[in-house]
Amino acid sequence: MSTERLRDCVKILRDTALQLNSTADDPRIILEQAVVKMLMTNNQRRIYDKN
Repeated sequence: MSTERLRDCVKILRDTALQLNSTADDPRIILEQAVVKMLMTNNQRRIYDKN
């Protein structure tokens, strides 16, 4: 795992923590969205690297 991807994941986790603490949204959905975003970080880089 690259340092850049780790940083992206930490930012996602930070944003997720803020959202969990500041909204009444369903925590499960917020966490699921965070997992998807983290999984997509590597895929997005691959897409941009190919172009």
